[in-house]
Amino acid sequence: MASEKHTFECDSCKTRQIFYRRKINHPLHIALVIVTGGLWLISYIAIIIGHPIRHWTCAACDHIQKEPPKVNARAFPTPKDWKDAAFSSKSLLGRVEK
Repeated sequence: MASEKHTFECDSCKTRQIFYRRKINHPLHIALVIVTGGLWLISYIAIIIGHPIRHWTCAACDHIQKEPPKVNARAFPTPKDWKDAAFSSKSLLGRVEK
């Protein structure tokens, strides 16, 4: 069965691990909708809606984690960060004795 895989920190292992969760088998569900004359469509829609809240499982310790940790939205430093970094490096250089 196909699965989604991502790496993030495991709450149990306390290390970065591979996590997986099963993907939806769309061809199977479409075949079931056709065979049952559309009755399976209700279940199929419920499965599609519920898939994003499916839990992730750690490949190393089988720990079930509800969701991956949130990623910091600011991936790149801002000009304020550059200014702060420049200020801290100047203050560090000022402390070095010659």
